[in-house]
Amino acid sequence: MPAPFVRPATPVDSGAIGLVHVRSWQSAYRGKIPQDYLDGLDPTHRAQVWRRVLEQVRPSQGGVLVAVAEGGGITGFASFGFSPDGDTARGRRARSSPSMRTRTPGKRAPGPP
Repeated sequence: MPAPFVRPATPVDSGAIGLVHVRSWQSAYRGKIPQDYLDGLDPTHRAQVWRRVLEQVRPSQGGVLVAVAEGGGITGFASFGFSPDGDTARGRRARSSPSMRTRTPGKRAPGPP
């Protein structure tokens, strides 16, 4: 089985990115924002948004990277863009599957795989 790795995202990844995006919000913001809002987040809608982003982004504008687990599933993503001068890349957002979050650097948090 191949080791986990990071690669550029493609429009085919939009469904998995949408699911990670929504599940990460539902986990991270539980008890901090209304549960009704979190329950209403739709991975399919978020996937459509990410598909448009991935179809339209040009490498000179930035990109999206995905973290791929040993089994091939996407467990996280990060998007980035460039500063107005074009010399510096800046992170825009990063999300990870709740089951892959760590509490201590280098150690996986307990929980379901």
